[in-house]
Amino acid sequence: MKISILLFLAFVLVACGNIKYEQGPTFMSDKHNGKEPEKQYENTTKDNKVNVEDGEKKIEIKKMVYTDREINIQYPEIVNSGDTEMEKKINKLIESEALKIIDTFDGEVANLALDVVYTPMWIGENFLSVIYGGTSYVNDGAHPTNIFFTTNIDIKKGEKIRLQDTIRIDDNFIELFKTGKYVQFDSELNVGAESKDEINIFTNEELKNYFRNSDEISDLNGANVFTYYTEDSLGVSIEVPHVLGDHVEFEINFRDLKQNILPNSAVWNDIEASFSQ
Repeated sequence: MKISILLFLAFVLVACGNIKYEQGPTFMSDKHNGKEPEKQYENTTKDNKVNVEDGEKKIEIKKMVYTDREINIQYPEIVNSGDTEMEKKINKLIESEALKIIDTFDGEVANLALDVVYTPMWIGENFLSVIYGGTSYVNDGAHPTNIFFTTNIDIKKGEKIRLQDTIRIDDNFIELFKTGKYVQFDSELNVGAESKDEINIFTNEELKNYFRNSDEISDLNGANVFTYYTEDSLGVSIEVPHVLGDHVEFEINFRDLKQNILPNSAVWNDIEASFSQ
């Protein structure tokens, strides 16, 4: 079976200095290849680097790769931020969040093929937004599963940012989500209408509860809701049946979110600065 994984443009422009990034290689693995268990970290600075100029300070993001048997997870690491201690704190948080996905396969790691790559969606003076996409396959399983999760970090505080930290989750927000712009992650899978039909099965109260528990890789995040930020929109991902791709993403323009924005968030400090340019 041909399964297409998350694929974005090779080069994307991100706000705050017209940042360019290059997507790392994607993976697809349907079976184990008999390799001996091996766990290693690979520093691939040359392959994937993002530079952010903030006055005279230049922040770089380099690609790190975690490998253990058939598990391959790429995640970013920031360097040259100008604050060594905060840099260590942020990088430890990024790594921890990226590797949490392994814990969801408790007891199956030895039979697991897991390939995950990352894409930075926003890098600014105040926050970082990263999406992760890929596939998982457990030996003798029915089919591979498409994976999607995100990490949003307050760069000044070195803390995670969740949806409820930036947005008032109410009926108005639910309606904005339901009418959001469908983002097609696979060119062979156009399921926007079908996905909205699935989402409409839930009541507003159920969706609000899902959103309040979003952005965590845990059992509490029952609908696997994850959020990310671009130069003009809030992206929301939610779980859907496998036939629809396992996850679906919708984006809401920031201008439509005005009445739901919670003030004093690192996200909006960056976004407001971008809109004023």
